[in-house]
Amino acid sequence: MIPVTASGFAVALSALLAVSGVTVDRTMNDPRITEASGLAASTRHPGVLWTHNDSGDVARLFALGPSGATVATLRISGVQATDWEALAPTRDASGRSLLAIGDIGDNGANRPEVHVVIGREPTALVNSTAAPVRVLRLRYPGGAVDAETLVADPRTRRLYIVSKKLLEADLYAVPAAAWPGAGGDPDTVWTLEHVAGLGFGLATDGAFLPDGRLLVRNYNEMAMFVPPERVSGGRLKRLDTVALPAQRQGEALAVGPGARWLLITSEGAGQQVLRVPLPTASASAPVTTAPPTAAKPTAAAAEPVSAERKGGPLLLIAGILSSLALLLGLVVTALKRPRRRSPG
Repeated sequence: MIPVTASGFAVALSALLAVSGVTVDRTMNDPRITEASGLAASTRHPGVLWTHNDSGDVARLFALGPSGATVATLRISGVQATDWEALAPTRDASGRSLLAIGDIGDNGANRPEVHVVIGREPTALVNSTAAPVRVLRLRYPGGAVDAETLVADPRTRRLYIVSKKLLEADLYAVPAAAWPGAGGDPDTVWTLEHVAGLGFGLATDGAFLPDGRLLVRNYNEMAMFVPPERVSGGRLKRLDTVALPAQRQGEALAVGPGARWLLITSEGAGQQVLRVPLPTASASAPVTTAPPTAAKPTAAAAEPVSAERKGGPLLLIAGILSSLALLLGLVVTALKRPRRRSPG
């Protein structure tokens, strides 16, 4: 029997990913980035990705250039990074680029409120500090919930949070009056609106496609759902499920420029950002300023993407390897690292 070494496994996995169309977009080489938990493609600076650490860091964002090097940092003044878990690109009413940061992590489900910090994307890539445009104070209708996914609908600028539950994630909407309306007293604690169940577990990040379809990932797969306004019977219909490549602890997902591919990465120092092709039916659609009518879904939204059309067997194998890697990582984490204390 030929022994399988760790390096041999890595080479084999890299070859598998290359055949399935997955490539390395860049490698994060900044030693300050140890727990990349959110990821967003810049809408102002071509080729730049924004990311941030999980809890334990100061309130800052890192701008990653195409080489993976940090080209700028943005400190957000006047806020704390209690448990930053997600990053979503959006815009203000004038079309200027914003970054919405989800301070929504709550491992013990005991935070009375969570926050979304909205900052303006800087015009120049230099180290800078800026006050947030707004900090949204939010609570859940049924009590505290753990979540790691914040997404912004590009058609309406509406913000949504997806809970992190073992089997059944829930989709919540930030009240429209809070954002994008941004009306009322900034000290108001807004109650999130329950939209739908997703039938998808352990959600760690997500993003919207330009036509409003929702993407949600967990540690080893990604699910695609119909737009939020097409909820039926309290649930969003799942259109497709795609296996994701093996990662140490995959917690970030972004849609690449032009919505031609996904970008995913993991917690841990020196992690790669992987480029994953979108299925053909997931190609970019024109961005509209209002939700489409719910009368008839488009053919692209109604048609599930078959496994054959996304190189199914290879990505299935990658998904299995990802599951094994996740299990091993969880065991190692449980043995070596104490459970992160939930913020009070």
